[in-house]
Parts: sequence; structure tokens; C-alpha cells
Amino acid sequence: MDTQLHSLILAAQGGDLEAFGAIVKRFQGMAYATAYTMLGDSGLAEDATQEAFMEAYSHLHRAHRVDVNLPAGRIDHPEKWM
Repeated sequence: MDTQLHSLILAAQGGDLEAFGAIVKRFQGMAYATAYTMLGDSGLAEDATQEAFMEAYSHLHRAHRVDVNLPAGRIDHPEKWM
């Protein structure tokens, strides 16, 4: 993991919302593309992407190992979006 991303994650864990926003901005396109590929619907992909980032934020304080594929990886049950 690059040092800038690591710094952003540490800042976000400390409550820095701008740092979390930078993380979202960095991975949003990848997460959306993955969701769209899996779901085939832009609205559902937007919802799934938003939910993935909300879940990531709610669990941020517990993160010991950061998985940069988390947003895309959270779309593990695409049938719930259909």
C-alpha cells in the first residue's frame, strides 16, 4: 500500500472526514465499475457503491489490515440488489 493511502486511512480512523472523502474519491470509480459489471444497472450500481462506502466507514475504527478492494468486494450478494 502506498504511504499516501496509509496516511489517509490513519487520518480517517482518527475522525478526519476529508481524509475519508479522499479515499472514496480515489476508489469510487473502481467500486462503481465493479458494481455495474455485476448488476448491469446504473442506479443499482450507484446504490451498491454508496452502501459499500458507508459500511467501510462504519467499520473503519476496527480496521487493522486494509483491503483496498473492500468497496468492490462488498458486493458479494448481488442478488439483493435485483
